[in-house]
Amino acid sequence: SVMPQNLIYLCKDCNEKKDNKWLDARNQRVIFNVYYDHPSGLEVLLCVINTEKDGFPYAEIKENTTLAHTPESLLELSTYKELDIIERYESLVNEALQSECISRQSDAELRKANGMSIDDIWDEYVSIYSNALSNPRSSVIYQYLYKGLISSPIMKDWIDRNS
Repeated sequence: SVMPQNLIYLCKDCNEKKDNKWLDARNQRVIFNVYYDHPSGLEVLLCVINTEKDGFPYAEIKENTTLAHTPESLLELSTYKELDIIERYESLVNEALQSECISRQSDAELRKANGMSIDDIWDEYVSIYSNALSNPRSSVIYQYLYKGLISSPIMKDWIDRNS
């Protein structure tokens, strides 16, 4: 039980959810193990910001359905699902998104007062988010958030309406 091959890094909550569940009904392993498995490098999950909730843009973390899955990416996805990580990511991304909205709202008000157009303001924000994505120290939550913000069909409009 204490051999490195049997240990995986998990927070307390995920470890409790994992319990002893390793295999599904077909005897296929459903939990990613960093000792045996290698990350696929594919974007298994996406952040989609296309609705509003409680007056703010709302992010959903979803499976990337356009992905041609590999065995590795399927194992990653099953781990996210089995341990309810998708729901946790969504909650954390929305907390960060609300803070980002409040920050951008007041910043955009100042920029508009100084004569900037919403197009110029949004282009600047997209540049900031794009640069942040290249930071290797950026957390997974902020990686999802920034990618979602850049591709959001409603974020620019929300900032324009609320600043």
